[in-house]
Amino acid sequence: MNPILIILGALALLLLSGSIKADDHGGEENFPAVALQSSICQLKEGKTLGDLDKALGPWRKWASSNNYDSFVSQNTPIYMGGDVGADVIWMEASPFELLGNAWESWLQDGASAQASIDKVVTCKRSLASFWRQYVADGFIDDEDRILQVNWCTRRDGISWSDIGERHRAARENMNSNIGAWGVMFPAKGMREGDYPGEFAHMMLFTDMTALMRYQEDFTNGGGWRAREEYYNNFASCTGENVYSSRVINRPASAWAE
Repeated sequence: MNPILIILGALALLLLSGSIKADDHGGEENFPAVALQSSICQLKEGKTLGDLDKALGPWRKWASSNNYDSFVSQNTPIYMGGDVGADVIWMEASPFELLGNAWESWLQDGASAQASIDKVVTCKRSLASFWRQYVADGFIDDEDRILQVNWCTRRDGISWSDIGERHRAARENMNSNIGAWGVMFPAKGMREGDYPGEFAHMMLFTDMTALMRYQEDFTNGGGWRAREEYYNNFASCTGENVYSSRVINRPASAWAE
């Protein structure tokens, strides 16, 4: 895992190939796609999340001394299906060039922090492109949240422009319980078959109560109809995994505002 301790999944919430343009994904206007680096990790035998928190001490020192300019969350499973195999997922989001700068600093003086982490977890890392779709007023200030991830693949005959238009339309009628929503597209370290879809929806909620209110509306308030329309006409999706998500680093600059 790298300096930019990583999410999987988020907010915050990504490029699929060189042929795809940013405006095809329906991202929020005036907020270009950013890099999203994820580490999917397993605890080594006998190690706990408490051990991991202690092992992150050198990383926290590195992040502070280098004005680490990334939004980082640590995610642990609550509801998880499929062959994810993760005890913890780090996600780190920043503009692409800032991520490159952080890598240069990490490779120069992050060896001791990396060694501390490696004693506790084994990780695999990947890079994605992330388009922010929606953020509720005040949500970005929340430190502990719930992350929901749903991988999807376009249906036959559906273009990326079709997907983008559908996502833009969805922003006009957001469920009030959703704190943030973004769409992630694989870029590096992910080959065909590694992940269960072409792209992933990432939704954030303030807490489990907000998630359950969202599910209540989905189940008993008719919200399922919108998803059924999306699944039938635009994309087939795997279903949602849910994680407890804790912010462990905020950007040193104002790029995320």
